[in-house]
Amino acid sequence: MEKENNYYIKIIGVFLIMIFALLIIRIFNIYYPIKVDLTSSERSSEFSVTGEGKIEVVPDIAYLSTGITVENEKSVKDVTQKISTINNAIINSVKSLGILKEDIKTSQYSINPEYEYPEDNARKISGYTG
Repeated sequence: MEKENNYYIKIIGVFLIMIFALLIIRIFNIYYPIKVDLTSSERSSEFSVTGEGKIEVVPDIAYLSTGITVENEKSVKDVTQKISTINNAIINSVKSLGILKEDIKTSQYSINPEYEYPEDNARKISGYTG
């Protein structure tokens, strides 16, 4: 029985020494640095690139917008002839600058009647505008 008592006394002694050691560590803030190498295996599916570029070129396209108005002509034929004459002069001037005929186009063309309203309120065409 004495051997058992010695055994318990040793266990209690070791336990008290551990508590005393922990108390000393706590009071004096003693620590032992543990070096742990952690590696991350995260992979990102993002790819980001930032850059800046600059280029200088001579322009090779120009847009020219003109309008032709012919007013109060007697017939559609007269309006068409005047517009065609003026339009052909413009096209020839542009072609003389070295512009190819394939690069010149007309985008809109319209001829509309002009009306007058005499005293009897009957609408009457007085001419054409294009």
